[in-house]
Amino acid sequence: MMLTGLLFALACGKEFSLAENLPEIRAGIRDTIPGDTSRPDTIPHVPDSVFNIISGLQITPDAVRDSALVLFIKTTDFYPTAAANLLVEGSIDSSTLYIAPYGISHIGPSVISRQATCIMYGQVQPPGNYPLIIKLNGQNYTGSVTATATQYTFNWTHDSIISITPKTVLRVP
Repeated sequence: MMLTGLLFALACGKEFSLAENLPEIRAGIRDTIPGDTSRPDTIPHVPDSVFNIISGLQITPDAVRDSALVLFIKTTDFYPTAAANLLVEGSIDSSTLYIAPYGISHIGPSVISRQATCIMYGQVQPPGNYPLIIKLNGQNYTGSVTATATQYTFNWTHDSIISITPKTVLRVP
């Protein structure tokens, strides 16, 4: 209700000072658990350092129309947040496939934990052999991707830390 009022005031073009209205905002917040309970109606805040831990990845490759390569990536770790997005530096281009996760973007604490995810889209790889480099926690893991006219094959031996399944993906015409 208070948020609706705040949005209405902003939409009307009136200036709204959070600092000046803080006592009113606090007065509008009410605990939804009755007063006779001993536990507060809050979810504990998790330290940000928890969201810097990425101990492993699960990668699911696929090909989309015109045979462009797509990688669905998720962490093996679970994070106590309402939404977790895996932040990745990388590229899927005509010379190399490079993936380097560097953190987790999260929205609010949650009692339910979930894996952080992201999707990387690449271009169509012409037939050939391409280096695959995945940098995780400062270490480079290497393999390759072989592209033929009909499929992509992942040559990868680091499945205990970074799993890639399936290893072969058919191209989509």
